Amino acid sequence: MKDKLSKLWAKTKTGSRHFAKESSYFLTSTYFLKNAGLLLLSALAIVLLTWGFLAFYTDHGESVEVGDYIGLDVQTVKKQADDRNINISVTDSIFVFGKKGGTVQDQSPRPGARVKENRTVTLITYKHFEDAKLPRLTGNYDFERYKRSMASKDFSLEIEEEIFDPKQAAGTIMHLMHDGEKITEDDIEKGYSLPRGAKLTAVVTKRNSDFIPIPDVVCQTFAEAEFAIAAAKLVVGNVIGEVTNRNNAYVYKQVPESTLSLRVGESVTLYVTDEFPEGCR
Repeated sequence: MKDKLSKLWAKTKTGSRHFAKESSYFLTSTYFLKNAGLLLLSALAIVLLTWGFLAFYTDHGESVEVGDYIGLDVQTVKKQADDRNINISVTDSIFVFGKKGGTVQDQSPRPGARVKENRTVTLITYKHFEDAKLPRLTGNYDFERYKRSMASKDFSLEIEEEIFDPKQAAGTIMHLMHDGEKITEDDIEKGYSLPRGAKLTAVVTKRNSDFIPIPDVVCQTFAEAEFAIAAAKLVVGNVIGEVTNRNNAYVYKQVPESTLSLRVGESVTLYVTDEFPEGCR
């Protein structure tokens, strides 16, 4: 049994050496090398062709760069876009005072973007210059309401001056102003027109006055006069006169007089004496 295994092992070793030798001859033969080379070249060619096709399919028509059209006239943009095989679409227009109508305000895609040929670039342009009539004031004297009406026609409205009027609600429009020119309700009723985007101001009413009537404190004691002046949101300024007790002294003169008005916090000068003033009761 042992002899048989030895003989079998010897034959196997001999066969393996023979197989290795034959394989070496085959792998180094001209036939194998030639066919292996052709197979490798074929595989490489397939890879290159596939990569080229994908690159062509993916990038074809996407190498067009979008120009910067902002600020240009639409007709100029369309001519430039035609040269690049790009379509142009204007989807919206806005009015901005001082901006030339028909020029590009914004675009999508943005300048410098790369897009396919025949891709559409969307533009937003400025509206052309035009006039519009001011909204009627009738039944619409409230400043905030009228300001919203003005905005709907691209006008802007701000308060120029507030004037005291106890009979009108605060914020009531008295008249409008544009470039120093007064615009009355009658002017608006006749159809007053201005360029869209014009800036106007309004003179409106207020209920509280900046000026306060001066109380009449002549013939009162200094203490009474000081209290009355403070209640009017004014202050006692200079007190003129030699007296024994200021609080018990009498006021015989005041400056300014009670027929005038002062702003809140301004002062009144009082002239005082120990004697009860003549003419007082």
